[in-house]
Amino acid sequence: METLFTSQTDKNNFLSDLFSVSGWLMFFLAVAAGFLNIYLLQEFILTDEVYHNTLGERLAYDRIEKMLDGQRAYAWIAYALIPLSVLLQVLAISVCLMTGVVLSLSKLKFKQVFRVTLTMVSIISVFRLIPVLVLLIQGVTVMDDLLTSDYYSLLALVDRDSVAPWLQIPLAAVNVFHVLLIAGLIAGLRYFSNNSTSWAAVVGYGGGTLLWWVGLMYVQFVFK
Repeated sequence: METLFTSQTDKNNFLSDLFSVSGWLMFFLAVAAGFLNIYLLQEFILTDEVYHNTLGERLAYDRIEKMLDGQRAYAWIAYALIPLSVLLQVLAISVCLMTGVVLSLSKLKFKQVFRVTLTMVSIISVFRLIPVLVLLIQGVTVMDDLLTSDYYSLLALVDRDSVAPWLQIPLAAVNVFHVLLIAGLIAGLRYFSNNSTSWAAVVGYGGGTLLWWVGLMYVQFVFK
């Protein structure tokens, strides 16, 4: 019993230290991880050779080079959008969580929910560098290597070619990093409130995620 109490105390101390870190620092951590992710992909993984190996049989060499020149000219846009992308992601998740919080009649404040979301999104952003490092180690020859290197989702457990295109998005979305994010959100909300509130909030997040998947599948179906 004493060991269990000590373990719970250590957990609360860890969460207390974690949520005492500056929100701006967490935001910059997520942005920095995003910058590094894009940099590694553009400079070391999706190289000119990969594009030529993938498109060489369908497009002329000069046309591929022209396409790559255009990509290089606008490469800065991907970096510029990272801060906005992080902010919108945190805001969207927080709103979904807050829906569950309101329905559970909890007194949890939006500021607390936003803080939990920002912290967990920042941590997961760092973890998401792992697949990129794996790609660096194993190497990429053609674009298809990116698809066959998904070891982290439900889609990796099935034959991709046997799965309907509209099912690939939700199967790929159910991955290790998404599970860790949800677990972190639950732990954070429990820290600030009670169990019923955390589960109600996660239900709200799940509803928002489901709507997002449905929207993506609809767009994929329409523009197929």
